[in-house]
Amino acid sequence: MLADQVRFSTLPMTYEQMLQVAAGQVANECIEAAVFRNVFSKRQFFERMVELWSDHFNIDIAGERTSRMKPIDDRDVIRPNALGNFRTLLDASAHSPAMLYYLNNDISVAGNPNENYARELLELHTMGADGGYSQQDVAEVARCFTGWTIWRDAAGPTAGTFRYNQVVHDTGQKVVLGHVIPARSAAAGIQDGLDVLNILLDHPSTANYVSRKLCSWLLGRSTPQATINAVAGVYTSSGGDIKAMIREALRANNLAAAEMKFKRPWHLFIHCMRVVPTTITNPSQLRSRLITAGQPRFGWPTPDGYPDHVDYWVGNIMPRWNFGADLMNSNQPISGISVNTTGY
Repeated sequence: MLADQVRFSTLPMTYEQMLQVAAGQVANECIEAAVFRNVFSKRQFFERMVELWSDHFNIDIAGERTSRMKPIDDRDVIRPNALGNFRTLLDASAHSPAMLYYLNNDISVAGNPNENYARELLELHTMGADGGYSQQDVAEVARCFTGWTIWRDAAGPTAGTFRYNQVVHDTGQKVVLGHVIPARSAAAGIQDGLDVLNILLDHPSTANYVSRKLCSWLLGRSTPQATINAVAGVYTSSGGDIKAMIREALRANNLAAAEMKFKRPWHLFIHCMRVVPTTITNPSQLRSRLITAGQPRFGWPTPDGYPDHVDYWVGNIMPRWNFGADLMNSNQPISGISVNTTGY
């Protein structure tokens, strides 16, 4: 982390400190740090898991506030938990100012709950679209999370951090997926949201959905249901231990049967720079290339994250070919990137 801090001064900053820096600089440093980590880190598998959870809990980095909040989410939510426990990861995401702001939960109040975060929590983060919840469940979950918000920019050192505002919490009884969440005092109301997280984490649909997503990432979309069931069993028995789930997914027989995957632009570009000795002095041109290829880092605009299937990516071939050809062209190299082609 020290090297990152030397090169990218905004990475360790608080949100209050980031307010003194142009939003574009903060966002670009976060993106460029991801480039350096993926190209040069010895923890390549860890970085791939960071990419998976960045999509699973997607937050578009564009925007005056999210340009500063997403780098903090990446630093404090995704990266520390990428190989940890899904329970801890989901809890951290639910408390993430970036997520609450991105999905409008920061303005969700009693009497006028905003359902955006509640819906994506059920559909994308835990149970899946066919997980068995209803629109009424979405509405009740939204009520449970009223008051989960953030401190505003003028709040001094607490600016941009999580805040439970009891004044705007819905204190009435709720029913989520058949579970009664009792009426509570406003001061104790934060427990409503925590109860929802526990209900979702323990639900079999969550075990299946998260395991399917993990298997698709590691083994491909045609992973047999039996393999997904085995990983889901590990999720349940281990309480969401991500490493244990990965070990189950990557059994030798599963790897032998896995399909080949079409690399997304980010994965392809990073792979190219890892297989030959690469020097990066300025990654700005690479950021432009990724935009042309359709996958700027942290740039997917909707909460579902970048697609992980060939049908979406197969049509945009030229930027992929051009990157590989230009990377190896010593007479006209990519600006800011050079490779040692000796022996290739």
